[in-house]
Amino acid sequence: MAERAGQKAQDIKEATQEWTEKAKGTARDAGAAADLYLREYAWTTVALVAVAAAALGFWVGRSRD
Repeated sequence: MAERAGQKAQDIKEATQEWTEKAKGTARDAGAAADLYLREYAWTTVALVAVAAAALGFWVGRSRD
């Protein structure tokens, strides 16, 4: 019984490590894609962030009334 529990724990540990490695790879890929996009479209990104910040500021300012 203890041997089965130990094997189950080992299986879970291996699955968790596998999932963690996949998640790290996905995060690295997403970071690389974001970096490439930001380098290629820097001014577009700056404009979009400025518009989003202005909209958020307007929305927060209006909610205090």
